[in-house]
Amino acid sequence: MSYYLVFLIVFVFWISIAYLLKESLVRVSAPANFFMTFVLYTFGLFKRLDIGMYVFFAIVSLITVIAATVCIKNKDIKSLGKIVFSPVSILFFVAGIFLGLVFTNMMSYHWDEMTHWALVVKNMFEYDNFGNLGDTTTMFNQYVPATGVFMYAFQFFGDTFINGHLYAAFDVLLFSMMLPITELFKNKLSLRAIIATLAFMLWPCVLKFTLYCELLVDGLLGVSLAYLYLTYITDKNNPDYFTILTLALGAFFITQIKSTGIVMVIFGILYITVDVLTRNREKITPFIKKKSNIAMMALFVFMIVFAKVSWSMYIDANDVRAGWDSSELTMGNLIKYITEPDEFQQTVTQRFFKTFFIGKFYYEYGAYLQIPQILMFAIVGTVSFLLARKMKNKAFGIANTVYSIVIIFGFGIAMLILYIFSFSYRESLEIAAYPRYMSAMTIGVMLVLATQIIEVFVKPVENAKALEEVEWKGITEYRYGVKKLVIATIAYLVVAASFTAGLNAYIEQNVLPVKVAYGSYKEWIEITAKLDDTDSVYYAMHDYEEDDVYVRRYIKIRFFCTPTRCSGFTEGGSYASGRDTKIFLTGNPFSMTFSAEKFEEETAPYKYLFIDKVSRKFIEQYGSLFEETPKAKVLYLRTEKDGKTVFTEADID
Repeated sequence: MSYYLVFLIVFVFWISIAYLLKESLVRVSAPANFFMTFVLYTFGLFKRLDIGMYVFFAIVSLITVIAATVCIKNKDIKSLGKIVFSPVSILFFVAGIFLGLVFTNMMSYHWDEMTHWALVVKNMFEYDNFGNLGDTTTMFNQYVPATGVFMYAFQFFGDTFINGHLYAAFDVLLFSMMLPITELFKNKLSLRAIIATLAFMLWPCVLKFTLYCELLVDGLLGVSLAYLYLTYITDKNNPDYFTILTLALGAFFITQIKSTGIVMVIFGILYITVDVLTRNREKITPFIKKKSNIAMMALFVFMIVFAKVSWSMYIDANDVRAGWDSSELTMGNLIKYITEPDEFQQTVTQRFFKTFFIGKFYYEYGAYLQIPQILMFAIVGTVSFLLARKMKNKAFGIANTVYSIVIIFGFGIAMLILYIFSFSYRESLEIAAYPRYMSAMTIGVMLVLATQIIEVFVKPVENAKALEEVEWKGITEYRYGVKKLVIATIAYLVVAASFTAGLNAYIEQNVLPVKVAYGSYKEWIEITAKLDDTDSVYYAMHDYEEDDVYVRRYIKIRFFCTPTRCSGFTEGGSYASGRDTKIFLTGNPFSMTFSAEKFEEETAPYKYLFIDKVSRKFIEQYGSLFEETPKAKVLYLRTEKDGKTVFTEADID
């Protein structure tokens, strides 16, 4: 119930803020989400995320009481009704509940989810702290924490960690950043508004179809770039303090999504700058004449600085270990790469640019259609040309085209540098994760273009004919023309049914097999759930020939075991300790090649031992270390008898 309770509290907060600021709910929802994350993050710096939640709830209570008092005093229930009963508000509320129900049984299974994005929230839930200190089991401990903090909030009231609600919360965040597109239609329900909104929200799935079904933040980064521009577009005719406040909160959150978030903020602000200089220059002088706007711009800068500096200070103050420290990038190495690249660098460069310009079908965490960037350049140029012609503004068309191509190409070059100097050699030669990383920029640019198309070509109108306002008992009620009501209802039903069917098919194909596979960990999950989080367990796993399977199995057992600590990663180690590492895993997983003495040495730091499989060979090699003949799926306690290690069956009930 935690997810639904927090969603209801947050929804009330959105309504109260919208009423007091005289804004639409979809306009305030994203910055309100950012604000919640800001409050939690600030208290998290002092190692008390839980106190941050209580402070946020106190703020929500105060704002709600103020809004209710103002509404009653002014007898202004009509305005409140317009916010609460607007079509998009109702849709947003229903979508939030719907997401919670659909994702209840969702399980994380992606490599990166189980090594960080889901694991870090699981640790936050257990310790009410950032997932990188003390007894937490995370590895990439210098990653900025915004999405984890936001998802943690929706687990706050729960006695049990519900993995699936991370996905629901993640999508609430995504929707809140995309729904302001409806502001171009003045929040009116019409057929063109429905079609444009759905196209806008579904388009990113063409580039990354698992956008709404995973916790990886690359797609979110692309949406965040578009969100900044969308905020500007909805307020461009009358920008004020709220515009800058929204951008400031957005800049803080985006900077905290990932280390590359600051790049998205810069790109987003430059998109706004290009737009202002080419078609809104007359708004510059009136805007800067207002002292409040200048003060808010200072706040914008402060929020970015706070996001970057505070996290760096936190890392230094707490000696937070790095999970990725294999970079060889120096100015000397960069110059040498440019002037005299070696064979490895030449091969990676050729493969990268072939992928960048030509594209390919690619499989990683699901299928991708990687759009060739040469095609992307053509799309940007064509759309910008048509927009410029429609607006009769040649400068806008040229600037929009040049800037879009520059940031796409520039982002690609930055990725190439990472492959050359930071990724492991194997990953670099494979151009690993390219579709996922590149989709961030591609999604952002495509959504910016989509915003411009809707603004210019769809011709949003002030009074959509599909909607009439009628006063009834002081509450604004919406009466629709029968024909358009039927069309709108059918459209929403079709979309909801399609989404549900598609999601169910996706879960059946990708998640159900994972649930079946989880069955092999049943005993492990049940046993470790009974241990204290200060306990440690060594997981002795039967050998696998494929390194990838071997590593991924240890990733899973670590995730399932949390908060109890288990073998699989060496604490304080790096994900890639040396760029030529064969397996991207530090630590020494169990191997049947160990002698009895080596096995005793490897298990020495751990209180318990869990054996996945027991073969005749295992009994022959290690049976002397056990009080009785060892058995599979049993937890053993490490003890000392007569100066020797002896494993006895543990009684933890």
